Amino acid sequence: MPASQLSAEQLSAVNALSKDDAHFRIYLDTMLDNLSRGVSAAYTLIGCQLPARDRNPDSIYLRVAVHADEVPVADIERMLATLGEDGMHWARSAWKSCATQPGFARVLTETHWEVLSSQEANRWLSLFRVTEWDFDNPELFAAQWRVRLAMFPALHQQMLALPPDRRDRFAAMQVDYVCGWDDPATLESSWPIVLPLQVRLCGPRFPAKATGNGALSSMAVHLRGARLHQFAETGDDIWLTIERACRRDNVATLIRHGLYGLTEAMPDFALHALRFAPKPLMRSVALIGCLEYHSRRRFFAQAARTPWFATEWAAMPALATCKSILALCAEYGLDSPLPRRLRAHLMGTAHLNEAQLARHCRVTIARLPSVQLAALEAMAWRQIDGPFNLRDHSTAASHAVRLHASIDGGNKKALRRFLQGYADGGIHAYLDHPLNREWYVRHQRVDAAIWSTNKLHESTENGAIKLAIETDPLEILMLGSYVGSCLGLGGVCQYSSVACLVDANKQVVYARDASGRVVARQLIAIDERERLVCFEVYPQSVSAQVLQAFRRFDTALARSLGLDIYRDDDEAYEVKTILAVEWWDDGQWHAVN
Repeated sequence: MPASQLSAEQLSAVNALSKDDAHFRIYLDTMLDNLSRGVSAAYTLIGCQLPARDRNPDSIYLRVAVHADEVPVADIERMLATLGEDGMHWARSAWKSCATQPGFARVLTETHWEVLSSQEANRWLSLFRVTEWDFDNPELFAAQWRVRLAMFPALHQQMLALPPDRRDRFAAMQVDYVCGWDDPATLESSWPIVLPLQVRLCGPRFPAKATGNGALSSMAVHLRGARLHQFAETGDDIWLTIERACRRDNVATLIRHGLYGLTEAMPDFALHALRFAPKPLMRSVALIGCLEYHSRRRFFAQAARTPWFATEWAAMPALATCKSILALCAEYGLDSPLPRRLRAHLMGTAHLNEAQLARHCRVTIARLPSVQLAALEAMAWRQIDGPFNLRDHSTAASHAVRLHASIDGGNKKALRRFLQGYADGGIHAYLDHPLNREWYVRHQRVDAAIWSTNKLHESTENGAIKLAIETDPLEILMLGSYVGSCLGLGGVCQYSSVACLVDANKQVVYARDASGRVVARQLIAIDERERLVCFEVYPQSVSAQVLQAFRRFDTALARSLGLDIYRDDDEAYEVKTILAVEWWDDGQWHAVN
């Protein structure tokens, strides 16, 4: 290797990086490996000198195929000063982006890091970082980056012009809009049109927290030309309706899914409904958003072919339109939007003159978007609840069938079998499944009369909140939805709620107030070494008094079962799935210790 590739000064600098010989070998091997691919020693040395998470050499992140002639280290340090300790991983990420994204140094140099919060800075970096994980096609990668770099000056200027408490909302909105957009050509043409709307949505009428921005990007991605301009002019009152509907993250996810599918399949109707029936639209797309992706696309494709959406309503005479609406409502079991006197006129039991007919027809036609949305809901419920006919039994039953429609993984089969059994009267049949019985045989210390019943009770010191194991299976499935966690309907781990129901080694404890409202919940389980594993209590905002009640309940339950509570210093626990295929383990509750 020529001496010009690795100087004595650079070798000395590598040696000075760590007193740990193992770390020195990692750094040196990385530098030599990069040199073999034509990456300069100077560039690799900068990467090695930048801080890393947990002070680990992280050689996998330092091994690269290209280098940058310019890495603005001083600006990376400014960036890190804003990000704080939790943002240390961005140092080497920014170093790498300087090489893989030509011009990235400009983002580092020109960003006013000092005026941003750590969260704003984190979002800002996410907006301008493009990785091969996102775009494995080199041409698409390069095109995406060119568009984002071109956006940088205007977005940066606009963010700085906003009040400080609105910058995080703006940054979150940009990340949601840009990072989910695969086609660089349409991104390039759309963002200047949508930017004024995004700025308007950061105004004082709207909350500082970004909530409805997912709805914006889910619709805009399917709109072009005049449609996109029409969308960008949507009024503030409509967006406030969307914000209110999207206050809970899981519901916002369902709305986003529904809007994405509706706008993809029927863009003109989506815009019309947004303008004239925003509240019913939010309710409808939240329901349809429960359908898993492929089912949802098929649903919208089929719905678009029904008379509700295939009919050229605007081309029909007004009275003929009203007659068709009335007939379709009867066919779909929907309430008629026709005024009473117009219905009587069509039935021949009353008479309206021309002016009256025109007025009543205008009222009916104005209601058409809401009725079309009601028709979509009726079609969706037919698909969601058709196999079970449980929707009208209770709120929890309605939730359960929607959860089944939403899950697309291995637990869907277990939930379907449970719901079919429930509909046939076998409410607790899953408890008697051979695999659950086998688990009790293998764990004979576990008394089912205690573990699977609600005999044990605890309450807060003032007696206002009472805790018990939940035995209603439909209520168990709501453990995530009640508290807005990732196990709820629309949550990324919603499948895990099925495991909490059907597996004999898992139970759900609810804390309810005097009216029966759930104020907190906890998942508990028995591991293979017969220890009680207590998981986090949700929501995280629950009061200290309720947390203390959960601690007392867990301790009393363990004592009643004759089991130890799993502690931090014990050997790792193993909580198996039994009837479920998968479940999410979000870690033990350390406070129980």
